[in-house]
Amino acid sequence: MIGEIDIAHVFKRCGIRSDGYVARDVVVRRSYSYYWVAEGLIPHSVARKLYEHPIGSTDIRVNGNCTCPAPEGHQLTFRALDGSEVINDPDGKQEWEWDEYATKEGAIWEGFRTHKPVFSRDAFSIAEAFIDMYHIDSELGLYVFVQTIRENTSNG
Repeated sequence: MIGEIDIAHVFKRCGIRSDGYVARDVVVRRSYSYYWVAEGLIPHSVARKLYEHPIGSTDIRVNGNCTCPAPEGHQLTFRALDGSEVINDPDGKQEWEWDEYATKEGAIWEGFRTHKPVFSRDAFSIAEAFIDMYHIDSELGLYVFVQTIRENTSNG
């Protein structure tokens, strides 16, 4: 396990503030395991650039997925301009399942009835696509992640 002094040095070498801030609303922290966790809304266009980098497709894992998939399809999170969640649901099945669960007696969370997200057959047409979490397996991957985010976001 890395000690606090080592984390501080890694953050400094990678250009990350001591509080984990990278850019925009992206923050990095050390997991309880061997990897780093980056959280925040990374635009789909930037996520694709990360994946196209030789290190990005192996050491920077979309949503922590160990198979290292491209940032496409069900890996994406969508947000409307007002910040509300939009779920890409091409066949309508996810909305149907949501409605079925919400109408059952004893639904675990009352929010299923009152806070339904927007479901869209084509979320790309009404919302922006993001990746909201990465697991990063190496210091080089962390460096590539930080540099790519900063080079491709307006307030990096």
